[in-house]
Amino acid sequence: MRSSMIRDIARTADLQTAEIQRLELELQRVLSREQIDLAQVETRIRRIESLRTELRLGRIRTVEKGKATLTPEQWRKLQPLIRGGP
Repeated sequence: MRSSMIRDIARTADLQTAEIQRLELELQRVLSREQIDLAQVETRIRRIESLRTELRLGRIRTVEKGKATLTPEQWRKLQPLIRGGP
């Protein structure tokens, strides 16, 4: 159960990251035109930032769900990893 939940979360994050990359490429293509369509630029930027927000909130939700299942010692050991430490 838990491993399938983690796989689903990771898959969603991967899909969102791929979509952000695709939209960034589209945005660069739109910005490289001689005539820039500001509506297209705005649409892409808003979607990119929305996906980034979803990713960040998803990560926080995942950590909070995981925290509920850990002992205080396990949580203490996990914190440096969450923050990007050793």
